[in-house]
Amino acid sequence: MTDMQDIPKDERPRERLLKDGAGALSTTELVMVLLGVGTAELPVQRMAEEVLSRYRHKTLAQVTAAELKSIRGLKDAKAATILAAVELGRRLQMQTAPERVRVGHPEDAAAYVMPYLRFVREERFGVLLLNRKNAILGFHTLSVGGLAATVVDVGKVFRCAIEYNAAAMILCHNHPSGDPEPSGEDISLTERMVDAGKIMGIDIIDHIIIGDDKFISITEQGVIK
Repeated sequence: MTDMQDIPKDERPRERLLKDGAGALSTTELVMVLLGVGTAELPVQRMAEEVLSRYRHKTLAQVTAAELKSIRGLKDAKAATILAAVELGRRLQMQTAPERVRVGHPEDAAAYVMPYLRFVREERFGVLLLNRKNAILGFHTLSVGGLAATVVDVGKVFRCAIEYNAAAMILCHNHPSGDPEPSGEDISLTERMVDAGKIMGIDIIDHIIIGDDKFISITEQGVIK
């Protein structure tokens, strides 16, 4: 297995990226660019392959610094570079949804929040704030819990809506298990929020539960009329 300096300069991933674009590189080569060089005991290509073999698909989006540094030769600087790349990719994916996209169907809301909620390990609850035309004003995470549940402050939810002058909200949270089937607590929370919204004059139009590349709309299940 060769290290970066053993590859002819014009064939190295970094040089090929600059010449032909990132799309010309394999996933392993992209990770090689992030890592830069390997070590005496673990060449950079093998290190990149080790990262990808351990953390494929959604787990790479969830990886921690400690997990990365458990790979031989992968220290703070390399771990930080990979974590920064993963987070940048997540944020850019979020930006692909226009800030003022209109929510006409549950799929629109799910597509907006999926990149943020799908891969996190703990349960998170947030609100998608809408104006009077159901255009998105923003998405705000309001609580973070453990793997099984999160505590939701009803007052905090509506203070957020008032602060952004929202006319309506879509409740959103994830199930780290990957299964978006609503629990009894999810249904109860939705009903409480709908009742509070009627008092506050702010409509709760849906509650989207995010799983692993799938979602469930509580409105479609008949909980919100």
